[in-house]
Amino acid sequence: MNYIYLIREHYPLLTRSEKKVADFILNSGKTIIYSTMNDIKKNTKVGDATIIRFCQKIGFSGFSDLKIEIAKEDFSHQKEQPSSKKYYDEIANTLIDALHLTIRLLDENKL
Repeated sequence: MNYIYLIREHYPLLTRSEKKVADFILNSGKTIIYSTMNDIKKNTKVGDATIIRFCQKIGFSGFSDLKIEIAKEDFSHQKEQPSSKKYYDEIANTLIDALHLTIRLLDENKL
């Protein structure tokens, strides 16, 4: 499930300190993947326990679990997002590449 949706769904139930963590994560975007708990503590001025409680309130076992979910979502979005070309152009280019590779494999003497 989308972590942004989870944070927004649980936001009214969070304490003031947990809301600081939620706001930081929402504003950080995908860069949170590379953050540590110490980075979050420095930026939000909250303790380790608050970060863990926040993660647990939105349905994760801890901060690492949340980061893994964010990374999985980021990876799946990268795979899903088509390029600026039209879909059929991508299919045509894939087929053209396959034909070029096949031509390289052909041996005229054997044909």
